[in-house]
Amino acid sequence: MKLADFPFISKHEASKLLGVSVTTLNRWRKDPSKEWQQETHYTQRDSGEWEYNQTLLEKWRDRRLDPHGYINALQQFQQAIEASQRKGKRSA
Repeated sequence: MKLADFPFISKHEASKLLGVSVTTLNRWRKDPSKEWQQETHYTQRDSGEWEYNQTLLEKWRDRRLDPHGYINALQQFQQAIEASQRKGKRSA
């Protein structure tokens, strides 16, 4: 998978995806028990707004039914970041 397969969505879209309020989403972002990592599950844009990794949130939401799907998606995202970074170093 490539980074393009992991789109980031707004906090409003993420809260709708997970079926929770934006307030709950913000609380979950700060909760270590959720195991969300900045720059993986969410990121803060220059504007200060938080955006969330749609693919990983979907897999996280569905992990009760498919725990391996979430782990695989997380590994694929990390591999896509590494590949993107390697590609950037080659063109520099």
